[in-house]
Amino acid sequence: MRFTLLLFLVPAYFLLVEGWVGIIEPDKDYKGDAACFTKHEELGEFKLGEEKRMKECAIAICETKGMIRITGCGVVAVAPPCQVVKGDLSKPYPKCCFEIKCPEDNKV
Repeated sequence: MRFTLLLFLVPAYFLLVEGWVGIIEPDKDYKGDAACFTKHEELGEFKLGEEKRMKECAIAICETKGMIRITGCGVVAVAPPCQVVKGDLSKPYPKCCFEIKCPEDNKV
């Protein structure tokens, strides 16, 4: 019984995982007092735990040891008649990510 439940839960968990993650290493030339700093996309200085929106639909978060974690939208493909619709970049992450739109009778 437990094994059967595990076989169901593990694949279900991976279906919920979306997005990508990257790391920006500390700028070795930075001499300031901020917890994190990067010249990437002119994000500049961060306080520890601070989040900043990036140009595309992604966020940068200041982690310990000067590392900056970047998280963005995942990659999706759908079969017709459903379509992947570009996200609204005026919304915060992850609401700015693409959406899957299907005709009413073909809901995902």
